[in-house]
Amino acid sequence: MKKTLPQTEPEPIGFQSYHITFTTYGSWLLGTCRGSTRHGGAKVRPCDRLEGWMRERCAYAEVTLTEEMRQIVFDAILQVAEYYRWHIRIHNVLAQHVHVLISAPATTRSSVILAKLKTGATKALRSAGYFKDRPVWTSSGDARPIRTREYFEKVCDYIHNEQTHTPFDR
Repeated sequence: MKKTLPQTEPEPIGFQSYHITFTTYGSWLLGTCRGSTRHGGAKVRPCDRLEGWMRERCAYAEVTLTEEMRQIVFDAILQVAEYYRWHIRIHNVLAQHVHVLISAPATTRSSVILAKLKTGATKALRSAGYFKDRPVWTSSGDARPIRTREYFEKVCDYIHNEQTHTPFDR
């Protein structure tokens, strides 16, 4: 599956860019050695005991998206953005998480964008026969505003070039 290349043209007037990230259910638990954050953005140090405790509380198995599922999510994100007239600058759907750099009217709350993208992806996966009776995503996600050109370029580079670790590549 191809990732989108960055769209670096200026944002329309009145729009704000956001780096949206969300993870699949059970794949990125608090305490993981990859690093994690609590609601509100507080960083949590790696801790095997905490990660194990979190895993014991998962009601379902961890979700890993196949290539087909990733394509479904990819297409759903584009459809949601088109419907709301948001601009996808770059996005990358991986086996256990999704990154989207998106521009939306500045009056749109980032939490709404995050929720709409997750809901659209979930509906698309379920209509294709996947995950009918269980969660697909973790309950939260991250939605950070992009306030400078330098940060915009860093996020583009991160999404496009530094997201290669998936179960398909091992």
